[in-house]
Amino acid sequence: MKKLGRSSLSPRVEIPILLFLWRWKVSTTSGVYMRFKPEFRWTVYTAYSRMKRLKVKGFVEFKYSDNCVFKVWTLSQRGFKAISNKLTLLREDGYLSENIEHDIYVMAAHNGEWLPRNSVDDVKTITEQELRRIYAEGLPKEIPSVTDHRPDGYWLFSGENRRKIVALEVELNRKSSEDYVDVGEFYNSNASVESVLWIVQSQALANKIVSAASKNLGRYRDIHNFILLTDFIENGWDSTVFLGNFRLNKMQEFLNKHRVKQTSYRPSTNRKHVCTRAILDSRVIRYESNACDNIKKSEIGN
Repeated sequence: MKKLGRSSLSPRVEIPILLFLWRWKVSTTSGVYMRFKPEFRWTVYTAYSRMKRLKVKGFVEFKYSDNCVFKVWTLSQRGFKAISNKLTLLREDGYLSENIEHDIYVMAAHNGEWLPRNSVDDVKTITEQELRRIYAEGLPKEIPSVTDHRPDGYWLFSGENRRKIVALEVELNRKSSEDYVDVGEFYNSNASVESVLWIVQSQALANKIVSAASKNLGRYRDIHNFILLTDFIENGWDSTVFLGNFRLNKMQEFLNKHRVKQTSYRPSTNRKHVCTRAILDSRVIRYESNACDNIKKSEIGN
């Protein structure tokens, strides 16, 4: 059998990885590993080796966040071109992360314990990338217009007659009160969104968002729930809602209470934040072994 060329892409393994990176913009090696392990029967080092091979071929890049805390994989321009014909018709091209730290938190929060492929069959995720790039006709009909506001993503939960929608907002930087009034009006006027989960830097910011969103009391929908970023980083989906209708619920309880069908639901492990903490762990050194002692730093990232 003729061997694949240096620049060839495996349609079964590598193309899905590139599509995954396009949807979420960024991922750690652990994130890629956990996403595809059930299908490809990878070890962690196998995942790292595959990503390194894609980098050598020029389809992915290895980048640091601005605060140098996170080291992540992203698509390269060549990688985006390689999958552009596999994507739904786009209204604007694009693939890069504008804020790696923000996007890795979004990726970890949005996926959490449901990251492994086919782990839940009753929940669909819509990413910010898809909301930004895809024509409205290519998105689920339940999704509100993205021209008024674009959250960091949605969870869509299958129901008997309709799908429940929960929005995700990861807020690392404070906006003006006027901006939060506009966001509040967006959710006040879109009854299809049943709940909003905010991950914020402080309780003061949560109070500011609620105050702005409820400025028009006649229209206010009390659907906003808040988790502290520090709690999320430490506990992942075991972090606790401190403000909102789901106060004192853990994040995984908040999400599961929106589920109607739970055919694939498995009780949470006794170990906390298993998936989330692993997703946020971007240490390349974890994957060193005798097989990669000779890998140069320039081949990994700088």
